[in-house]
Amino acid sequence: MLRAIDQAGKSCILMQHSRKHISHLRKNATFYCPTCKEQVQMKAGSRTVPHFAHLPKSTCTNASGEGSYHEQGKVQLYEWFTRQGYQVQLEAYLPALRQRPDLLLTIGNRQIAIEYQCCRISQEIMMDRTKGYKAHGIVPLWIMGGNRFKQRQPKVLSLTSFEQLFFHQFHNTFPPTLYFYCPQSRQFAIFHTPYQLSATQMVGQLTFVPLQQLTFPKLFQLNKPLSPTFLQTFWIHHKQRFRANPHAVIKNNGTYSFYQYLYVRGYHASLLPTCVHLPLEGVWKNGVTPYMWQAKWLIEDVIPLKKMGIVKVEDENESFLYPLIQNAPPLLTSYANLLCKLGMLTKVGPSHYRKEQEIIVPQTVHEALRQDEEMIRYVTKHLL
Repeated sequence: MLRAIDQAGKSCILMQHSRKHISHLRKNATFYCPTCKEQVQMKAGSRTVPHFAHLPKSTCTNASGEGSYHEQGKVQLYEWFTRQGYQVQLEAYLPALRQRPDLLLTIGNRQIAIEYQCCRISQEIMMDRTKGYKAHGIVPLWIMGGNRFKQRQPKVLSLTSFEQLFFHQFHNTFPPTLYFYCPQSRQFAIFHTPYQLSATQMVGQLTFVPLQQLTFPKLFQLNKPLSPTFLQTFWIHHKQRFRANPHAVIKNNGTYSFYQYLYVRGYHASLLPTCVHLPLEGVWKNGVTPYMWQAKWLIEDVIPLKKMGIVKVEDENESFLYPLIQNAPPLLTSYANLLCKLGMLTKVGPSHYRKEQEIIVPQTVHEALRQDEEMIRYVTKHLL
């Protein structure tokens, strides 16, 4: 940690002192953790940011070491806010929450708790901190370390179920957005408007901005949407790769149970209807591949219906899974509404839909690919 208190309760940020003065403090002062009041020790090697650390066997919840990468990023962000004239505190202790955010920003009568997250913590801890901040009128802003940034191809990120929790949506028209900061390259990576490809991969708009070229307000203005042309080309290739996949039923494969599900019902993954797995902006289910839940709903509830039959859409409440999202879009309702725009369904009630046409199941991969291309071109041109 970068901040501690001395015997008189006076705050000390070690990195703000010269090496000579740090040496003096080491000999003449004793420092304590602001949270637990345990004695802490100085760490001021030539290769690290000067900081404090708990003694071995400490029971403090903040005793775990954060690492040099985390400390460097936190310091750089602190200095970035300071240069812009903001009132910012480093590791300010909030007694009511028994919490110490990395940075506490005060703008007028509003406070923003900034957590710079470089390592994995439990989902429960992340959600508890977020709820605690909100309950006390503090806006939480989580910035992930650049060490968690994994780009697989242009505009495609690999995101674990843990990392997907950090999508922010500050109001209903703000696109779901992730923030990454790397202290080594001194730049932000901003990823927003996600379209889910698989359980762990998303395509979206990705912007890299050097810290020196960025102001705090601009951090929330870099939300230009994906080009429909890019999305069309990308999604057609994505569907082509999916159709060409052999989809072998291997027991140790994570998708085994789904392939088995299809086999029992007379379907094959390569020949699923073309309306399965279409681009749905900002709609995802943590840890679940989109074509699986969409295919199951069509196979179980829509395809068996006769034309003009009525299907009821019942969504699970996903909002509680994403504490930084204002209103998580309902999965099945979002998908059903897209099928309405394609003329396959008509909404006839708050949660009821009428089947307008049969869902075509392609008989060959060649036929499926042709249908995919026609469908994707129509969706990206007319509906997005």
